[in-house]
Amino acid sequence: MTISLSGQLIYSDTTAFAAILKEVGDSKPKQCALSLRQLEHIDSSGLRMFFMLHDTCRENGAELRITQATGQVKDMLTHCKFDMLVKIDA
Repeated sequence: MTISLSGQLIYSDTTAFAAILKEVGDSKPKQCALSLRQLEHIDSSGLRMFFMLHDTCRENGAELRITQATGQVKDMLTHCKFDMLVKIDA
């Protein structure tokens, strides 16, 4: 399963992101790739959503992988040591 995000991921996106979490939980994929090529900005709420996705994947036996993170998004993931939990590909 591949999830692609674009624009920004901020507090106001919490409800929409909950639908993604439900889809992952319902479909129980073996792998989940989070493509961030078009995501330009993430705040602390967006980072929390990534942690929730990580937990949902883990609870359902799926491996989460992040791809194509750049700029501020990549900096945020690195600064928060998210790469210690999830493989982040270039």
